[in-house]
Amino acid sequence: MNIRNLISEIAQEWPDYKALVKVEQAKRAYDLVVNKFPEQLASIAENKDYLLFRGSTGQGNITAAPWIATFDKRITDVATSGYYVVYLFSIDLKRLYLEFGFGTTQFKNHFKKKTERYKKIRTAAKELQERHEKKLLPIFKQALHGYTSREPIDLAATSRDDLHEAYEQSSIYSVEYLISSLPAENQLVNDYNAFLNLYREIVLDSSSPSMEELFENEADPFKTKGRSPITVFIPLPAKKKKRGSSSASSKRRYSKESLKVGDAGETAVLKYEKDKLGEAGLNHLVEQVVHESAVGNTPGWDITSFDENGEKIFIEVRSTTGKTITSVDITDNEWKAASNPTYRENYYLYLVTEALATTSPPIQVLKNPREYVDKDKLGIRPVVHELSFHLKKNGKNRTLSEIQDAFIKNLEKDVGRLEVKIEELEKSKEESTKRFNSQK
Repeated sequence: MNIRNLISEIAQEWPDYKALVKVEQAKRAYDLVVNKFPEQLASIAENKDYLLFRGSTGQGNITAAPWIATFDKRITDVATSGYYVVYLFSIDLKRLYLEFGFGTTQFKNHFKKKTERYKKIRTAAKELQERHEKKLLPIFKQALHGYTSREPIDLAATSRDDLHEAYEQSSIYSVEYLISSLPAENQLVNDYNAFLNLYREIVLDSSSPSMEELFENEADPFKTKGRSPITVFIPLPAKKKKRGSSSASSKRRYSKESLKVGDAGETAVLKYEKDKLGEAGLNHLVEQVVHESAVGNTPGWDITSFDENGEKIFIEVRSTTGKTITSVDITDNEWKAASNPTYRENYYLYLVTEALATTSPPIQVLKNPREYVDKDKLGIRPVVHELSFHLKKNGKNRTLSEIQDAFIKNLEKDVGRLEVKIEELEKSKEESTKRFNSQK
């Protein structure tokens, strides 16, 4: 079954399927959207490297209209985040859009008012367009005969269709097809591959912003006020390893943070620490709290503060705009400090979540992370190794003159050993000659 036929049959089957309310895997519409359409896309994609093909009729309840997406796994494998290529049926089943768009969950969680949310989503879409317009769009438009839209799409969504309203606004580039008069199959295939090529070029472009960065550009942090809720760190349940998966490919929410997110997290921690000391009657210590990273110090932690007993504590802050941090990157300098017997008992990791989304972001406190590792409660492993291309001398890098001197010394030793060997051979030769002559 080709793309054209799949589109037509889905549009025909969808009204009866949608009336069921709950997702029914045994129905024809489900099979077309979730299985047949993704399989066909996989068969026509010119380059399938890193691509994942997935369709959805909803989770639990049937969605207002189906979608079939192509994800580059280096960016995302879900429709709620990252950017991707997707086919979107309008709710009235009159139009189908081939769209290069992005997930909007972060925007929904941060911007509660729809008008502000959609304005921010459009600004993010335009920023990504402008980043690549000069380089990619002329080729892209030529491949698509100039009928690419840069504007929001029309899925016939109402105010009750939040998800599809967001899809409309998150369109970066799109092509509209009338389901009643679909183009020829070869045009549908060419359009799809043109979108995949655009997707790939943007993924490979080092200047492409991540969706995290686009969101952060639009999200102004709340002014920190009130008391951040504090919880003691509890390890997450052990993650079950899926069959055939590897640790290298496992999905993790790293706390990789932009300056905006990092600053918001550290600001929240500083406020919490100073408020804590004031409430403990240690006002004389409030002014002694040091934001180490802000003054250019790199001791292996961000903030030097005090506990309720007036004892120094050393705080490394990790922040995210999301609600969970499942792992963090720690530099060699930070881990040495966390492992140093002088600091480790009072070394803390403060994990700040929802750093841009609330006036008092939650903080989870992990005391002495090295102890957790030593007791095998948490795991740590090197993710990146630096390979130096300088020769080593006693474990240290050597200069060119040191290399030359070492070479000459080794050469002199070799020459000396050779001279000794020659003398030994000459003596052996003389003794052999004497024995031979005495036997005549």
